[in-house]
Amino acid sequence: MKTIVIVRHAKSSWDNPSLKDVNRKLSKRGISDAPIMAAQLIKSGIKPDVLISSHAVRALKTAELFAETLSIDKETIIIEKQLYHGDIEEFINATMLIPESASTAVMFGHNPGITYFANVVCEANIENVPTCGVLVIQSKADTWMDTDISDLKLTNFFYPKK
Repeated sequence: MKTIVIVRHAKSSWDNPSLKDVNRKLSKRGISDAPIMAAQLIKSGIKPDVLISSHAVRALKTAELFAETLSIDKETIIIEKQLYHGDIEEFINATMLIPESASTAVMFGHNPGITYFANVVCEANIENVPTCGVLVIQSKADTWMDTDISDLKLTNFFYPKK
């Protein structure tokens, strides 16, 4: 069995409206929410083996804050550009980057793709995955290569204000 955790980046800052979207940083709230959500993973008994992030500044910083809380070396975060506004196919394709020795992977991305993934693939009924929202998804597959969207099941969903 494999576990995929999908995290929407933490709250971003709009202090500088001239920045390109990909370069927006986290707000103070985002910086404080990310470690809290990472700690919630630990409380849930989830110990990630690998972190994969969009290259957007806000997603990558969220991943780094999770890594720090989870005692994972930030240098091992895999950066995957296709997760920037990725859809179902990009998230599934990103599973191919996960070493087979890993049983749990965390992916950091963006909406609307994350909410769409939860609702279509996992048959959830989520209006919107909020910033720093965490989806925990189980796969019956024994290997990442065998991961099939038809057997993915949403087992937990939490976010900062929940």
